[in-house]
Amino acid sequence: MPVGGSCRGITPNSNYHRHILQPTNIGATNFTGEVYKNFRNTLLELARREWELQTTPCQNLRSKGGSEWIEDFRRYGNAKAWLEWCEQSSLIQITKIETIHAQQGGASQLLEFLKGLAKVHGLRIFGNATAYPLTGTVHEGSLLSQAKLEQWYERHGFELHRWEGPTEVWYPQRPNRNSP
Repeated sequence: MPVGGSCRGITPNSNYHRHILQPTNIGATNFTGEVYKNFRNTLLELARREWELQTTPCQNLRSKGGSEWIEDFRRYGNAKAWLEWCEQSSLIQITKIETIHAQQGGASQLLEFLKGLAKVHGLRIFGNATAYPLTGTVHEGSLLSQAKLEQWYERHGFELHRWEGPTEVWYPQRPNRNSP
């Protein structure tokens, strides 16, 4: 389930990032010692807030077959990412990454920023490495093939797990399936 909106007692305009949060089993405290009850995955929330402070909203309106939807991207430099913040598994899920200007390192810089958030906050990053199909509106040299996309993730230190479905990418590593 993605983290969204606001946490109990903390509104999006409440200068949340200025509070000093300390993770505990019962909640987190701010600088005055108030306890935010039922505040889970404080580190995930801190990472999300840092992401939001360092990026700008960049939504895409898409349509296909009479249906319309919004892709909730955020821009970091010359790239943008659509992420989900998964509370139950304390991970950042990459839904999509796109460059603004192909072959200029923007997506690599964005990915390195996400890896930094994961390292600092003790989180994992997960995604499915799925290459975009070529369409008439996209220049052929601006998209990575499936093989090149997987190599790109490997160069950035992700573990790849291939199976019958899309290739999974994990950073820093895939969790042990037997662990809680």
